[in-house]
Amino acid sequence: MSKPLPLNLRDPHAIIPFASGGFSTSLSFKDRQRLHAIVRKVHLRHFPKHLLTAHECDKLLDAWGPRVHETLLRQAVDAGVVA
Repeated sequence: MSKPLPLNLRDPHAIIPFASGGFSTSLSFKDRQRLHAIVRKVHLRHFPKHLLTAHECDKLLDAWGPRVHETLLRQAVDAGVVA
């Protein structure tokens, strides 16, 4: 049995499983990565970089809810913002 990889808690882009406990934790890893990229590029682009963590992105995504997640992902993939 292999050991789990250690989490680097100092990395602001690290996604910590079940960090916020909201809806965003039920998404797949790939969808969470995509949504974090969208939030960083579009919605929080004026937010200070040193405060822009995965937890902050998750808080914003949890506040929006699941219907916004679907629309946001669809529009971003169609526009080519994320792959």
